[in-house]
Amino acid sequence: MNPLRWRKMTWVLNVWNVIFLIWVIAGVASRASKNCPPGANHQLCVNASDAGTGIGVALIMVLWFIGFVVLALVWLMTRRRGRICPHCGEDVKKGRTTCKACGYDFTLGRNPSRPEPAGS
Repeated sequence: MNPLRWRKMTWVLNVWNVIFLIWVIAGVASRASKNCPPGANHQLCVNASDAGTGIGVALIMVLWFIGFVVLALVWLMTRRRGRICPHCGEDVKKGRTTCKACGYDFTLGRNPSRPEPAGS
């Protein structure tokens, strides 16, 4: 399927996933344990920072999942109820065999008002 013909909600879902993926990667990459001072409490600082990073990333992933489920439900509820006419691009309701706008006949695979090409 051509990405330029995706529905708006497909684009929203893809952008949502990319934003949260970047957020998770940035959260892990910028963890505070890299800035722990050397000394007696170094390991404690590293462990505490990594635990905080883990909790933060887990919360981001929970938010990511909840948002994805909501957006996926909207995506399912807003799907097309028909098909696109290959001749004029109009939406044709499910069950119709001809396009109201241009007269394209889906059963013939062509516009009946135009003459059939020679040799067929």
